Amino acid sequence: MKQNSTKIKETDLLDLYKHYSEDTVEQFRFHCRKLIETARAPNPQILRSLDNMGKDQLLKTVNNFAMKGHGFGVL
Repeated sequence: MKQNSTKIKETDLLDLYKHYSEDTVEQFRFHCRKLIETARAPNPQILRSLDNMGKDQLLKTVNNFAMKGHGFGVL
């Protein structure tokens, strides 16, 4: 299976939470952008809006993106 055809995995989310607690806002933003860009179906609207988000909003947005990719409903 190709890497680009996979969903964001649980290990990716655990890594995201680790970066949230350890990284600066800019480093965390870079990690979030990389995670969304390498997902199976990157969302261009989310990618455009990442630059205007704080650290908490970045975490919520990427987490919702991952959950939606797994078929869970998000607000």
